[in-house]
This record gives sequence, structure tokens and C-alpha cells, in this order.
Amino acid sequence: MAAASVRESEAQAESQAQAVQSVAAAVEQARAALGLARKQAGDTQVRSPMKGAVK
Repeated sequence: MAAASVRESEAQAESQAQAVQSVAAAVEQARAALGLARKQAGDTQVRSPMKGAVK
């Protein structure tokens, strides 16, 4: 009975470790998307068909 409990605990620990790895990968993907969005925002140019400023 104790051995089964140990195996169950080990399985739960492995499952949690995989969940942590999955979340870490999602965080890295989000960071990459944020970096790309920042670059695209920095590359953006706003143009107007008229010269001057809006007052």
C-alpha cells in the first residue's frame, strides 16, 4: 500500500514538472511575440498627405 502511494506521488510530481515546462515554454513564446511587436511598433511610420500640425 505504501509503495502504491509512493508511485502515485511520483507520478503526480512528474505531471507537475511537465506542467511547469509547458508554462515556461508558453512564457518564452509570449516574450518572443512581445519582442516582435515592439520591433514592429518601432518600425512604424505615420504619414500625412498634408504638412503641418493639428492644433
